[in-house]
Amino acid sequence: MREPRVDAELLNRWLTFARRADVDAALREAHDRIAVETHESRPVCTASGRCCDFARTGHDLFVTGLEVAWTLDRIPAERAIAERDIEAAVSRGGCPFLVEDGPVGRCGVHPARPVGCRVYFCDPTRERFVQDLAEQGA
Repeated sequence: MREPRVDAELLNRWLTFARRADVDAALREAHDRIAVETHESRPVCTASGRCCDFARTGHDLFVTGLEVAWTLDRIPAERAIAERDIEAAVSRGGCPFLVEDGPVGRCGVHPARPVGCRVYFCDPTRERFVQDLAEQGA
């Protein structure tokens, strides 16, 4: 797993682009397309939070700087994170937005999650679908 590094200047540049109306529209269009294709394929999601537990599932989340900025800019204030939250998540092998909720977890930023989260399912019967959808991406 790659170690994330927060570079404030670079993040601010990404935020500037993520706030552009054309960029926002393009990302939302990709998210809508992914939602339609996912609905049609019907992969099983048990909402277990396993997909966010990267260490346990051996999953690497691929996300662009633009998507990180777009997500950070659109999450609710109560889910805002600091650099220490990212570092803590990396050390435990998970996502900084995973909300522990008893024996299962859930996404704390589900409406604003990046494409890599939207196309990943633990459903072994849909591996090819997940790979194809991930390659199409945004």
